Amino acid sequence: MDAFNRALWALVGFLLLAAGVGALLVGEGAFGRAAADTALLPDSVVQWWQKYGAGGLLVVVIVGLVLAGVGWRLLRAQLRRSGRIAMGNLVFLVTDEERGNGKTVVHSPAVADRTEDDFERIPGVSRALVGLYGNPTRPELRAQLDVDARGALSRVLEGIDHTLTRFTTTTGSFPSSVDITFRLVDTRRRRVA
Repeated sequence: MDAFNRALWALVGFLLLAAGVGALLVGEGAFGRAAADTALLPDSVVQWWQKYGAGGLLVVVIVGLVLAGVGWRLLRAQLRRSGRIAMGNLVFLVTDEERGNGKTVVHSPAVADRTEDDFERIPGVSRALVGLYGNPTRPELRAQLDVDARGALSRVLEGIDHTLTRFTTTTGSFPSSVDITFRLVDTRRRRVA
């Protein structure tokens, strides 16, 4: 999800929260008794409510809980960076007849950082962000690369192939899926602080 999408859903969530808090304050008389006594629902809804009594209340509570659950899942998915479970650490078992058995643990953020470094060494790539998700033996690799808009895309693609081969050789894990997004940037422009 991109930043605009997250910001949009955060705004929608904030507006819904504000509407709920506002309705609660009006109902409690925070804005005067006249506002609190004004009907919030149409007469047909009030008649339905009176007709079904406790059963109607139960239906409204269940629908409200379902909507709250769906809203919470949506909000959580938008606020998490990827919506995926981060990859666990790589564990390599070492067998040495003279020294005995052991294991080496490689933390997944270190693997992601080194993969970013490899992507950034590709001519034409100025910045890379890498995320590793899922099972360490078959991880999902997601990357966003800032690529020079004037550069040769074929060289970038060759570099990506080399980086993915190095990733597989180094970790012993072949990615189950690779999702690489290019963002074309003009590297000639300088940023002015």
